[in-house]
Amino acid sequence: MRIRGRVWPSAAVMLLAAGLAGCTTPQLAQPEAGIAVPEGWQETEVAEGSVDLATYWRQLDDPLLTEFVEAAAARNLDLAQAAARLEQARAQLNGSRAQWMPQLSVNGRASQEF
Repeated sequence: MRIRGRVWPSAAVMLLAAGLAGCTTPQLAQPEAGIAVPEGWQETEVAEGSVDLATYWRQLDDPLLTEFVEAAAARNLDLAQAAARLEQARAQLNGSRAQWMPQLSVNGRASQEF
């Protein structure tokens, strides 16, 4: 019993030391870019919304490129399949939500005795 009483405090001290050691971070040196940047270099800012990403290739004024891109978009089965899956998921969602809607049922019975 005596040995067991000494193990717990030493184990707790070791766990505390390991936990505190995990909180330290090493001091890292700043990496060098390796490329000399000219003194007069300035960064230019692009105005927001100046490029329409849906049709940016039309700025190149290449009718063949425009034809290829439009044909690829029209024949892209991945997009068509994704649209079909999205429509299917929405239909399943609407079907699963139907159980939360009010339900109405009518039963009728008629009989005639002579």
